[in-house]
Amino acid sequence: MEDYKTVSTGEVEELAVLKNTTTLRHCSEVFEKNQLQSQLKLNEGNALVKTISEMGMDNDRCSASKIYIKECAALRDEMYGHRSDITRLLTAVQRRFTSLENAINPTMDESPAFILTKSVSDYEFQRIKKAREREKQLLFENEKAQNDILNNNDLTEEQKNEALSHLKSQLISNQLELKRITLKTKWVPQVIDKCGYLEIMNYWWDECGQHMTEKDLDKALYTMLMFATKQAAKGLFIRSEFVDYKEIPCIK
Repeated sequence: MEDYKTVSTGEVEELAVLKNTTTLRHCSEVFEKNQLQSQLKLNEGNALVKTISEMGMDNDRCSASKIYIKECAALRDEMYGHRSDITRLLTAVQRRFTSLENAINPTMDESPAFILTKSVSDYEFQRIKKAREREKQLLFENEKAQNDILNNNDLTEEQKNEALSHLKSQLISNQLELKRITLKTKWVPQVIDKCGYLEIMNYWWDECGQHMTEKDLDKALYTMLMFATKQAAKGLFIRSEFVDYKEIPCIK
């Protein structure tokens, strides 16, 4: 019996997107519609901001601002509804492209390139270890040969200097050859205990974090800041002279 490869409905739909110019045209139309709606609402908001900055906030403008915020949230949901099916399909298509790339990505687990990268790395590291051992042996042999030359009473001083010079040149030549056939290495931190992550964070703070702007720190530490925010909602606060909490009204 002949085997048939089954293809899911989703896969058929995703592949059809790539071949269907009508879908792409519809995507362009939806984008233009959303762009217009967004710009109109943006202009409205900028006008309200300008009025408040010039005349200050009062009850009427506060109410207008709340209405505007609600309208923005509603319009955002409406715009999302316009494009959700399209972006879902395009995201799925993107995932298919990505899966093809990841299948041969040397940094992705289980890809042949990743397995071969590890094998090559292990092999090359063994070569590096052998080269280092060989260099130690060369230095040991060189030192022994120097002593033999210096303690050889049958040689004149000129002959000894000539032999030492040749020995030095030979050592350098061998060392350069070893460097030529070995790769450079890099040091990568390996955390062997969870406490090691704290050490890395402290190191990052000392060398980099404390010199960053507050805006960049907010981005870099976003996950931790959001965790502290969620805990504060439960009544759990950080007690520190360096941390304060700002009470913000929840506007919906």
